[in-house]
Amino acid sequence: MNRLFVLFLIIALPAMLTSCTPEAMQLTVGNPSDFDRSYEMVEIPVEDVQAKVALTGNEVYVVKDATGTVVPSQITHDGKLIFQSQLKPNETRTFTIQPGKIQVFEPKTFGRYIHERKEDFAWENDRVAFRIYGQALIPIDGPSNGLDVWYKRTDKLVLEKWYKNDLEGVASYHNDSGEGLDDYKVGRSLGAGAMAPYVNDKLWLNENYVSYEALESGPLRTTFKLTYKDIEVDGKTYAETRAFSLDAGSQLTKVI
Repeated sequence: MNRLFVLFLIIALPAMLTSCTPEAMQLTVGNPSDFDRSYEMVEIPVEDVQAKVALTGNEVYVVKDATGTVVPSQITHDGKLIFQSQLKPNETRTFTIQPGKIQVFEPKTFGRYIHERKEDFAWENDRVAFRIYGQALIPIDGPSNGLDVWYKRTDKLVLEKWYKNDLEGVASYHNDSGEGLDDYKVGRSLGAGAMAPYVNDKLWLNENYVSYEALESGPLRTTFKLTYKDIEVDGKTYAETRAFSLDAGSQLTKVI
């Protein structure tokens, strides 16, 4: 498998930048592959950064490229500092992590519990959108643990607007008004990528999720957990919890 490689070097910032001359971590990110790596996510354990670069007061970690331009970054719920890099084949780029002021980045991912629409949980990035159905929809459409995919023709975040317009009768997200649409009927299927055990020539389907835990929402990664009813599979009962994660620039949601 081809992977990015990351090299670490600790440097001291010039004294003229600040009176206390804080340290900074310099990283070299390389692409050993023979193809482009576009908007590849770089992950670093934040504890590794904390061991080398101290913060004071209201400071946060800021990532800069070789030109000194601030690169959008995020501290994830599980303790990683993430940012994205574009690399040509065999190209390397250098980034610096240093203390700085709180940054506000344009969000490229989003997700939330949609109580107003039968307890959907929906999430998206700059390329695609998804939703999974809650318990409130069972009396109307029956059970479904399938994953619904929404096709987008814009890199803007649209879930909030699409839900609002649909609920207010302004425009249905089942019709393409120029930004994309939901044109997939999930029903009693796995939809676009859900999972179910296949045992003894039978697919054992669960029902709609029961509870959720939102872990993070953007700007570069949205992560949440869904818990389902216990499911009986061939006479045995299993608990079911899934963790979902979607990165900016990705077509696929990671599910564990």
